[in-house]
Parts: sequence; structure tokens; C-alpha cells
Amino acid sequence: MKRGFTLIELLVVIAIIAILAAMLLPALSAAKEKGRQIACMCNLKQLQTAWLSYIDENRNVLPENKSDNNGAGAAALTNSWVIGNAPRSTDPADIRNGTIFPYTPNVSVYRCPSDRSTIIGSTQLRQRSYSMDCCLNGGPSVYVTRFTQIPSPVLVFVFIDEHQDTIDDAFFGVQWAPSTMWVNLPSDRHTQGANLSFADGHCVRFKWKAAKPSTLANQPASSAGDLDDLRRLQAGLPPPQ
Repeated sequence: MKRGFTLIELLVVIAIIAILAAMLLPALSAAKEKGRQIACMCNLKQLQTAWLSYIDENRNVLPENKSDNNGAGAAALTNSWVIGNAPRSTDPADIRNGTIFPYTPNVSVYRCPSDRSTIIGSTQLRQRSYSMDCCLNGGPSVYVTRFTQIPSPVLVFVFIDEHQDTIDDAFFGVQWAPSTMWVNLPSDRHTQGANLSFADGHCVRFKWKAAKPSTLANQPASSAGDLDDLRRLQAGLPPPQ
């Protein structure tokens, strides 16, 4: 005599499958994010290599990193490493016309795969997630303009995965210590971390002590952990010139 599953047995099997699925889904999600984090790191490595190549071919001068400083609508200027305003730029020419693009001619390299932020007033994904340290040819005479002015390239960050709510022009604003203010905010989309590249060519993920929630630019550190994060980033600035 053939015997099938009883209703109770079937429900038990379904419950076991549901439990196993619930256990596996976080692991699968974490694996996918790890893959995106690695892809983001590869993007930064390519941008960093392009930055160094530009310097090699331009007599040690750093790529420009200039802004029109137009508030929330600030845009990178012509002759900068990239042009335009990240939340508003829809034309790939804003990336292609940047001075380092010939050394890494791929528009997709400029966007983090975990960045799902969109163009203002649109569902179109933004073209750019990364910004450059504002102290590297980004301002007046106190800023570094030549590679030889960087005393320890292994310590000075160049590109950073910027928070989607503060990114606008091409540079990442940060003040030297003892300031306790965030000018711009790093992203925390990589499991409360962000990827950075450094002037010697290496890239690394910074794991933040404090989350970086949706916020505005120019705000004080929100906690002791947040201040530690700011201090860590400030330690990656070249000294004032």
C-alpha cells in the first residue's frame, strides 16, 4: 500500500525549507555585496592608475580638481579630472572630457556598483560615485599641485567613494585636524565602509566605526566613533603647503 505525506509532514518539510532559505539568504546577500565591493575597488584602482599616468606625462603636475563652488549645485570645471555635477550630469561627455579619461577610457569605471542613487528628477542611475581629495590641486596655493609635494604617498588618499547625499562637484571636501566638521561625507554602502585609493597606487576599504546616514554636508561629527572616522580620514591628507 502506497502512503503519501500527511498534511503535518508536508508542513514540517516546508517549514524546514523556509528555515534553510532564511539562513542562506543573508549569506548570499553578503556574497553579492562582497563582489560589488571588489568591483568598486577595481574601479578605484583604474582611476588611481590613470591619475598616476597623467602625472607621469605632465611633468609631475597633478590633474586639476577644480569647482565653481556653486553650493549644492557645484560642478567640476573644465580641465578638471572629471567635469560636471554628479547628481545632475546626464551627458557622458562630462566624464569623457575629464583630463584622466584617456588613461582609463571606460565611463562605467566612474560609478560604484553598489551606488543605486539616481539623477535628480529621474530614475536614471548616476554616472559617478567617486570624488578626489580636495587638497590635491583642488584649491588655492595652500593645496598640493605637484606629486613631489606629497611627502608620504602611501599615506595620502586620492579617490574616495563619496556619500550619495553630499557628492556634487569632483572633489571631496575635508578639513585638516583639529576640525571636527565633516565637509563632505564618505559613503558607507560597503557594509558600513568605503573604498579609497592612495597616492602610491594602493587601494583599501575603510571600515567606519559609525554609520554615515543620509544627511547634508558641513555637519559636526555625530559621535565619538564618527569623530574617530573623521580623524582617520584627516590623517590621509597631505600637510598644508
